[in-house]
Amino acid sequence: RWVDLGPIKNHAKTVAAYRELVSPSSGGGTLGQLLALKDGGYQWLPPGQAVPAGASKVADPLNALNRYWHDTLIKPILPMASPYKRWIISPDKDLALLPFDTLVETFDAAGKPGQTLVQTRNITLVQSFAVFALLKQRAAEYAALQRPKELLAMGNAVYSGGWAENRGIRRASGTRGYEMRSVDVPDRGYALAPL
Repeated sequence: RWVDLGPIKNHAKTVAAYRELVSPSSGGGTLGQLLALKDGGYQWLPPGQAVPAGASKVADPLNALNRYWHDTLIKPILPMASPYKRWIISPDKDLALLPFDTLVETFDAAGKPGQTLVQTRNITLVQSFAVFALLKQRAAEYAALQRPKELLAMGNAVYSGGWAENRGIRRASGTRGYEMRSVDVPDRGYALAPL
């Protein structure tokens, strides 16, 4: 079964605005103003920029965005998905940057945000459902092995020209390199060790 959410106008701008509010890069508060766009969605307006025609300033940005994402993404699927504790989400394009765990699932009678998805659901994000099926298959094959295969795990990747750089987020200084080398971990193969 599926639910057609319809078009989500200006979703890239709205995702960026929400990310600005829930994880500010300014180091102690947000700089700028949230705007409600004339044709739908929201946009973050940095200080000193003119308000676009037809846009209006939002008095309570976090509450407005919490309500927007609830009404746009969560509320339409609740009748079908509410009995399930585990939700597998395969977001497309800019929605892949949306921190789904932080979205509000419920609001109280006064309109105040209640619980977030991270409080009520086990959220799994996947690139696509085809990849999810392959991961399930691989997990089953791995569980059947007498001795597990070697594992290479990586993280903290830095991509040039990406969202973080455009938002002014910089990697901390003193970055260390890593190389593959054998360490004394019985029956586990290799691990990443700092240079």
